[in-house]
Formats: sequence, structure tokens, C-alpha cells
Amino acid sequence: MNDFKTPKNGNDMMPFYFGPRSMGEKLSGWYNDVTMLVIPYLTDDKLLKSIIPEPFKLLDDPIITVTYACNKNIDWLAGRDYNLISVSVKTKFDGVRDNEIGTFNLVMWENLTDPILTGRELQGIPKIYADIQNHQLTDGVIST
Repeated sequence: MNDFKTPKNGNDMMPFYFGPRSMGEKLSGWYNDVTMLVIPYLTDDKLLKSIIPEPFKLLDDPIITVTYACNKNIDWLAGRDYNLISVSVKTKFDGVRDNEIGTFNLVMWENLTDPILTGRELQGIPKIYADIQNHQLTDGVIST
């Protein structure tokens, strides 16, 4: 007979026999230093409709939002940093029971494995690894 029992707390890592996610004072969700660049732009609604899955629907304006975030001194990463770039669109979820307006994340690139795995495997966010450098400010222009 096996001694291992299937976890019941719903907060377990994958594979689930790795046990629950660590919790504690130093593992808070605090991101202590974040710089974000957000660029929205109007695009072709036909193109977006071809990639938005049911039961999501586009809102009136087909606006894509590209977001860059430089995240530094993160508690749950023992003070480490990571950067991300995401592409998202505002949508309405038209489900059988629920109807909500929110942001549908088409893809997110990150440059550290820990947030990729926790976001993708535990939360279902479409994350991919990429080499994303910290932003630079030169003559009033920010780039990455």
C-alpha cells in the first residue's frame, strides 16, 4: 500500500507530488520595483476575430495592447528580477453562466523560468521564454 495521499488543498505544484507552494513572510506577492511601458494600438478586427477563441468576443474597438514590465526585487523570487512583454486585447467573455469584460492575454514572453512555470502551469497564462533586456533611457527615449 502506498503512503502518498493525493493533496486536497488545491495549491500544489505540478507534478502534484512536489507538494504545496511554499508560503511565508518572505514569499509574499510583493514586486518592490516595477517599470512598465504600455503601448495600445488600433488593429484589424477581422484578424483579431480569427484568433480569439469562443466564447470570447471583441469589444467595439479592436485595440491590441503591448506591455513591457521590468520587475525587480521580487519577494517570492528571493529578491531576483525578471522582465516580460505581453500582447493582449480587451474582450467580453460570453459564457453559459458568466459574462465578464476583461483582458485576454494572447501571449506573454518572460526571461526567467520560475514565473513562466508558475504562470503557465498553475494559472494557464500563455507564456514563452525570451531574452528580454532591461530598458535603457537615452536622450529621453526608453528602449528595450
